[in-house]
Parts: sequence; structure tokens; C-alpha cells
Amino acid sequence: MPSVDAAVEQFVSIFTNMGGLMAERVTDLEDIERRIVAHLVGEPEPGVPTPSEPSIPVAEDLAPSDTSGLDPSVISALVTERGGATSHTAIIARQLGIPCVVGVAGVTEIEAGTFPVVDGETGSVETGADPAEAAQRVAASREAREAPAAWSGPAATTDGTPIKLLANVADGPSAVHAAEEPVQGVGLFRTELCFLNATEEPSAEEQGEIYGQCSMPSARGSTS
Repeated sequence: MPSVDAAVEQFVSIFTNMGGLMAERVTDLEDIERRIVAHLVGEPEPGVPTPSEPSIPVAEDLAPSDTSGLDPSVISALVTERGGATSHTAIIARQLGIPCVVGVAGVTEIEAGTFPVVDGETGSVETGADPAEAAQRVAASREAREAPAAWSGPAATTDGTPIKLLANVADGPSAVHAAEEPVQGVGLFRTELCFLNATEEPSAEEQGEIYGQCSMPSARGSTS
């Protein structure tokens, strides 16, 4: 009977050889392996510790379960050496509103305690910047985003063609938050994120209750 490691490695090899989007899912498989092994040996599930002060985690890569558990109030940004724009790390970080830059070669060589400047718009990570100058750049960037943030819709192209905006949600609270924006429904409902802390398979009733919380008026009838 194959071991957990051998079983996962088989699919890791397949996904890696497929490349592209499937290769980005290798991190998901490896995360599943770590959690299964931890459960089998009776150890706590692996995860990213919550810092006590604003921090920027730098890692080779993060699993979806790691990223979804990050606290935006203390995680100022996120940088990984692996991953792509369609990786779960990038998708979930965007959903949480955490600036994220992925695919930065050699970033794990940055020493702990280094003061980095992370620009999620340009995808750059800069070290050695003057803190005062960096603070001015961050303030200017925040000011530049205020006008778009105040936009209330409806969405349309420059020639007036309407565009339907849909939100990515993970649970009831995120759907409620999304409903405050000029969106017209749910485009992607990451249902698995509702049960990351569950120790047993959720019943149909439990799933129905949680899914019903995401049926905001603006989301009804939308694709999920």
C-alpha cells in the first residue's frame, strides 16, 4: 500500500509536468499531505503564526489554508518565491485586501527584520529604502486609490457597454462585505474555505445554512 508521501508525490509530478495553472496547484497538494500526516500522528495542523505587530511574511510559498488564516490587520503585505497570478495565494490575498507579490526569485534570502517596500501594483519588492520616503510613497499610493474606491458604479466600458461585476466570496461575512460594493452578484464562491477548521464532513443542513448566508439580494441568480 503506497504511503501518503508516495501518493501525493505521484500527483505532484503529474501536475508539475502539466505546467501552467495545474503546476500552481502543487502547493495545495503538499498542504493536504502535511495536514493528513499531522492528523495521523496526532500533531496540531501546520499553519502560519499570527504576528504581534504589523509584518510582511516572506515564504517560498503558502497554501490556501495558510493564506486564508492571515489577519489583514497585522499582515501588511505578502511575498512568496513561488506562485503565479492565478495561484490560490494570490487569489485569497486579493480577496482579503492584502497586497501580494508572488514569483519573486530569491526573496527568501531576505534577512528577518529587513524593512521592505512591497508594491502590489507593479509586483516589485524593494529593500534598503528610506523609511520616511517609503511612508510618503505609501501615502501617495493610498491617496491615488481613494478616488477609485469611492466609485459607486455602474460598470461600463468607455463606449458605454455595461459590464457585470461579480465578487469572490468565501462565507457569509465576506458576502455581506462584498454587497457593500457596486457588485451585481457572486462570481466565485470558495466553499471549501468555509470548512477549513472543521474536523468532520459538514452535513447538507450545515452547508445549506452557510451557503444561504451568501445569498445576498445582489447575488441571487448569479454564477457561483
